[in-house]
Amino acid sequence: MEELTPSCPPLAVTLQHSTPHHFKVIHPMVSGWIALLTSVAQLGSSAHGYGYYVQRLPNGGNVKSYSAIGHTDGRGHHDTLNEFGNAFDEAGSEWTVSLCEADTDGDGQTNGEELGDPCCVWADGDPSRTTGVSHPSIATSKSDPSLWANINCTTDTAASSAAIDTTPTPTPTSTVSTATPTPTTTTSTGTGTTPPQRLPAKCIHSSLHSPCPPPSLSILRSHPPPSS
Repeated sequence: MEELTPSCPPLAVTLQHSTPHHFKVIHPMVSGWIALLTSVAQLGSSAHGYGYYVQRLPNGGNVKSYSAIGHTDGRGHHDTLNEFGNAFDEAGSEWTVSLCEADTDGDGQTNGEELGDPCCVWADGDPSRTTGVSHPSIATSKSDPSLWANINCTTDTAASSAAIDTTPTPTPTSTVSTATPTPTTTTSTGTGTTPPQRLPAKCIHSSLHSPCPPPSLSILRSHPPPSS
């Protein structure tokens, strides 16, 4: 009898152990799709992860040829961090003044100078410049110092602090003090001018032998003798 030769090679199968006593057959195409979907999911998770951190850095996504400046591969497809990534992680994934003033790649420029924040005042939003930035973890990548040569960081820092502090300053109110009059008590000390003594009118023209008391000087001054 003539042996029949199959027109197609037999399909390869993959045996996956499911239970101690059972095996299930997975078609190679299905296995390939599972691997592809897993890879896509991992890439999507990585992209979402470094995309979140990019927004927490000034010009985090503007360094040429590097979309994830904290990763060694520059893309964020791997979890390995470079010097800047480790420093950023130690700072709590925040752009702090210490991280800004540090020089993680040792090229003589601070991380802030390389990423467009030479005065270390950046908050969420656009930095002072978005061009001419360099990689803070690659020593051969440096920015042009003339980009911040004319920047007065003392003035810029004060202006930034004033913009952040929105607490209104209370307006001083003038207080008019009204003097309270103090009552004055007059106490007689026994000295002073004795009020004039008033005598009856009949005593004024009396003789010296009259029983009326002698006139005082005040009476004489106030009542001159009658003219003859």
